[in-house]
Amino acid sequence: MSSLESQALSRKERLAKLRNIKKGTENGASNSKEESDAFEPLKPIGKNYNVELRGPQSGFNGPPTLRLGTDETVEAVSAEFERETLARLRERGISSTGPRAETEDETGSTKTGLDLESLQPKRANWDLKRDVEPQLKVLEAQTQNAIVQIVRERLKADVKEYGEKKQSGGS
Repeated sequence: MSSLESQALSRKERLAKLRNIKKGTENGASNSKEESDAFEPLKPIGKNYNVELRGPQSGFNGPPTLRLGTDETVEAVSAEFERETLARLRERGISSTGPRAETEDETGSTKTGLDLESLQPKRANWDLKRDVEPQLKVLEAQTQNAIVQIVRERLKADVKEYGEKKQSGGS
């Protein structure tokens, strides 16, 4: 053998030993042929991989409730809840859509619809009025007292003036 062939052979042996160390095998004497016979390709596993078809799975095979064993869906539960709530409101005499008004159409039959005149939004400053109302009550009382005081002063002034006129003009 030539020196190049011996170097290549020793390099292959070192690489085989390193490969065995990486794989965790302690026996360094195993051949690459034995390893290739024992090699099994990995099977992809995932949510969208179908093992039977050996390919990607698209769509659903059945309804989402198939695994649960029940026919209840969120939509069915919410529809049932809505029916129960409306029934309770009707028993209490409360309308489910708010104030209604009867209107007549071209055929003369009456229709019930929302009464738009009774639906009024709150004004933009309703909360400010609510907060200022106690202070306004106090100011209103002070204003009334001031008006009464001014009226009394005018009456006193008028009485004085009338008394002076009476004294000067009456004698």
